[in-house]
Amino acid sequence: MTDDAGPVPGRLLAALAGAAVLGVAAAVVRRRWPEAPASNPYPEPVGVREYVKPTADGGRLRRWDGGPPDGRPLVLLHGITLRSEVWRHQFPLVEEGFRVIAPDLRGHGGSEPGTRGLSLDGHADDLAELLIDLDLRGAVLVGHSMGGMTVAHLVDRHPELVDDRVSGLVFVGSSGRSPTPLALALATDRLGPTLQRGAVGRLLDGAGVERFAAGFAGGAFGVDPVPLDVEFSRWTWADQASSHYLAQAPSLLRFDLLDVLAERVGVRAASCPAAGVIVGTHDRLTPPGEAELLGRALGVEPIVIERAGHMLMVERPERVNELIRAVAARSS
Repeated sequence: MTDDAGPVPGRLLAALAGAAVLGVAAAVVRRRWPEAPASNPYPEPVGVREYVKPTADGGRLRRWDGGPPDGRPLVLLHGITLRSEVWRHQFPLVEEGFRVIAPDLRGHGGSEPGTRGLSLDGHADDLAELLIDLDLRGAVLVGHSMGGMTVAHLVDRHPELVDDRVSGLVFVGSSGRSPTPLALALATDRLGPTLQRGAVGRLLDGAGVERFAAGFAGGAFGVDPVPLDVEFSRWTWADQASSHYLAQAPSLLRFDLLDVLAERVGVRAASCPAAGVIVGTHDRLTPPGEAELLGRALGVEPIVIERAGHMLMVERPERVNELIRAVAARSS
């Protein structure tokens, strides 16, 4: 961790500023989208099939999987509160010969936590098992937001597996560290169970969740988002249990693997996968400054998309797909 006295005030200010912006966005979005959808507004994915696998600890893992079995593997990892259907604009890459695999992380969509619980380490271990179980080689891992943090934890926990099976990394609206100070992360460790049982948990499990979802989901987009995309994001927020969200919060707040990424797959590594970083100018959750730090660790120049927000894979799918193709080509 690099949470010395110097950077903490600036990072705290960034976190508070982001919260304020989201609060303003909430007021706007509530007027335009007053109720969360009752079901998934997206159509059924085309070109991929649904698979469900039970886990040894009583959970289950769901994924969409399609394309030629011997095609170049693309593993698409969604962000917190989302689910694999958010990659609907990337599923058509199966038509270009890619094998596209999009899992629901535990506690999201059709995946259940089991007794092991929810954390970035756990998501990374599930990703490692997926690479081994499906015998994926030369995989390009594409992580959005928390999905990118999961990829970073894979690099930290399973470096030999990354060396053996991964050839490319794409970070979409993601970061190499949490912008939140360590002190707040430690406080969350202590207060999380209380919050979950108390007023916050009741709010998120009660009628207030729809308004909370509306505000947060709307604030995750940039300028003039497509209403269907916002509705999907709001539905996934409202569909997720607050206990699942809060259980992952401590590992997200403690997240800082910039040095690990630099040493193992980035600028200080002897050899490394091809990498790409893309971010929107209006991303309030993982702003361009965080993408700059991540790109510096990986030795790449971030692609910055004007007027786009946090949800780049649906806001600017053509740019995300271009980056995926480019990283895949560089890592062939």
